[in-house]
Amino acid sequence: MLPTQDFIHQNAINVFTSHHRKNYGRETPPTMDDILQACEGPPRLFTLRDSPVKSLLDTQLPKALAQDYYVAVAVAYLKEKLGSLNSNDDEWVQLVELVYGLYDTISKPLDMTLLVDSPLWSPELKKRLRHACSKYLSELLKSMPKMIQTRRKFYIDACRYFEIIYAYNHSMLIAPAYESFDTILLCSTLDQNLPPLVDAAQMSDDLLQKQIDHLVVEDPPHSLDWIVDISQEEEEVPLEKAEMAIGEFTRICIQANTLGLNPELNEFVYDMASKRFQLPEDDSWDQVITEHVLQQQLQWMRLVVLPWYSYSLQEMDNVEDISQQQVRKANKEDWYEFLRNKIVLEHTFYKAFYDSRVERIFDIITEYPTSKPVVEDLKFIADKSSSENLTRWSSIPNRIKDAVLKEFRTRLLRNGTWAADILQQYILCIQCLKVIDPTCSILIPIIEVMQDYWSSKRKDIVPAVVEMIREGEEYGLDDENIYVFGDGELERQDDSKDEREKLLRLQQMSLDPVAMLISICGSTTAFVEQYQEKLSKALMLSNNYDTDEEMIKLEMLKRRFPENTMTSCDIMVKDMAESRRLDRQIHEDAQEVQSNFHAMILSRHYWPEENSDDDDDDDYNLQEQEQHKSSINILENMDQTLNAYQEKFKHYKANRKLQWTPAHGSVSIELEFKSRTVKMTTDPVSAQVISVFQGKGKYTDEEIASKIHISLNKVMDSLEYWEKEGILILSNDSKYQLVEE
Repeated sequence: MLPTQDFIHQNAINVFTSHHRKNYGRETPPTMDDILQACEGPPRLFTLRDSPVKSLLDTQLPKALAQDYYVAVAVAYLKEKLGSLNSNDDEWVQLVELVYGLYDTISKPLDMTLLVDSPLWSPELKKRLRHACSKYLSELLKSMPKMIQTRRKFYIDACRYFEIIYAYNHSMLIAPAYESFDTILLCSTLDQNLPPLVDAAQMSDDLLQKQIDHLVVEDPPHSLDWIVDISQEEEEVPLEKAEMAIGEFTRICIQANTLGLNPELNEFVYDMASKRFQLPEDDSWDQVITEHVLQQQLQWMRLVVLPWYSYSLQEMDNVEDISQQQVRKANKEDWYEFLRNKIVLEHTFYKAFYDSRVERIFDIITEYPTSKPVVEDLKFIADKSSSENLTRWSSIPNRIKDAVLKEFRTRLLRNGTWAADILQQYILCIQCLKVIDPTCSILIPIIEVMQDYWSSKRKDIVPAVVEMIREGEEYGLDDENIYVFGDGELERQDDSKDEREKLLRLQQMSLDPVAMLISICGSTTAFVEQYQEKLSKALMLSNNYDTDEEMIKLEMLKRRFPENTMTSCDIMVKDMAESRRLDRQIHEDAQEVQSNFHAMILSRHYWPEENSDDDDDDDYNLQEQEQHKSSINILENMDQTLNAYQEKFKHYKANRKLQWTPAHGSVSIELEFKSRTVKMTTDPVSAQVISVFQGKGKYTDEEIASKIHISLNKVMDSLEYWEKEGILILSNDSKYQLVEE
């Protein structure tokens, strides 16, 4: 363990005291008060035989011994004078002035010409004294938390005066120390296009100069009215007052820098930036995410904060002679160092922006592409160097990935969340993060978590995928960059061990949100079968056999698969066209067929099983047909129409036979209420369910199923449909009734 400063100083005093007694016969060596009193009198007081400080002028005195002693008693003097301070003191300016005055007092004796050639005549001693005092004062300040807070307020409040100066003059202030250099560089980005693995904060002077030489400098804006508005001040600050305040700020900063009391300014920059980036809790959030806030506020940082920072750094020309009170002019090396610090401050600024936005990353994803400006701002930050030495924070893309996973696990991947909501957030997440990280590296862990969730906990994901693809326009899905799956690719997608191949595949597929959804299904068969189900329902409810919209959807979808993958769906659409042709001919030839009755002729093997006919089934019989008919009463009193239709069908298709499936297709109904009439086209089961309520009343789902002799599952699906349409409502006693009752 290294000895403390107190131990070192006390040891220096003990050694010097021992030497002093031995050589000068005095009990005690000169104190700091003795030295200062002697300095106030005529020089001859130092040389008097009984002078208490005569020993310090002895050229025979070992230099190190005298210097160690002087530093020790000077620091002891400083401690004594500051002994009345306590942890509750919070007057920063008064503290700096007090300490600076004391330091000036204890350092003055070292400038006396009488000490030339003495052990105390040494520039090195002045540096040692300053260093020792700074070390003590830094430790003292740590025990004064209120003073630290006051110091913070002093520096941050001063920044406002630099805003006011810019608002009045529309010109950038720069500290006198740096005014001889090209300050337009402060408004430029110096860390772009750097070689790989280069730490911008540590780049050499030569590399920094190359960055400057190749820089395209843009003139700073003439006004910061969109950021600085002095008319909003509670009390308007005149230009003269702001200039005086900056002068006072400069004086205190110089004194604090001399004594090593200057704070870590990066922390203050982070605090000021965080306040500016603070997100609103009201409706103005929409405005925040639709603007490139980062670039706007970066101009404020460069035109206001950097000048404030330059004034904060100023020192005296000769810190060892504080009586000169002259600001030191920066040299070329100092200027380069300032520019490197500028880069560090900008990265601190970026971190503040990131921290303010990542806490709302879920909302940013939800609002995409409206939130694209804030996503692009995050990408701008992500493209910056993330060296540990520069920013002390890890890779931005990886941190965003971690934040997304945390939000998804907390807010999205939960029981009760609609599958469609999960899928929509998933696709928006891919679109957002691909902007931030075009390599898609951060997407892989997110996709793996999502796949694990819906493969183990969600059985409704494939139907939701198909529904979302079919309603692609509503969900913002496009067909601009179509990804084509290879034979068996969906089944093999989890078998690849080559991470590079997997990443390349993801980069290509992520351009096509529809393909990303299809990949969730795990197999081509699972997707196609579910698409058949949805297509079947849509075609059944089509008006006048209209298939144009379905044909367009199907053709776009087929482009993503190998040939013949969607053959069954093609045949389903063709069945509709053939049905329209046959239906028209039958109506022309059979007058017995009611005009409002139309049939769909389905190819058994290409429609979902429950919709198929038994055209090639030798076991087909009339008893089975009658069983289908009796399962729903929608075809009551239509025997003549059905028989006539079937006879004419045999005329055109002699080798085929019809099996009626009245539970499928569509029915046009009209619901009359006291205040309104509703015309709807719905499936036969739903029509049968709503017919139960013609006599009003309340019914449970089981009572309805018993009345119309339809399975409970189908009845429950229909009841949910009528609830969504606002026709039925479920009461507290678990019975359904008309809303208008």
